[in-house]
Amino acid sequence: LLACKLPNPGRMTLAPMLKQDGRLIGDFSLANLGSPNSNGEGWFLAGSGIAEQYHMRWFEEHLPQDGSVK
Repeated sequence: LLACKLPNPGRMTLAPMLKQDGRLIGDFSLANLGSPNSNGEGWFLAGSGIAEQYHMRWFEEHLPQDGSVK
């Protein structure tokens, strides 16, 4: 769960990521890569370099096998 308002196309926001029990997994930056004039959206999620291995392990353990996200 990203506890933030989703940014508008072409914008970025800080996005704390929470576990199901509400504890913090990490702080991320979330960018909406869609252009202001397009209907399509693309997303980019970046975290701190020092926590990269922890975050990658968490995603590998929790994301569906088909790679889909909600």
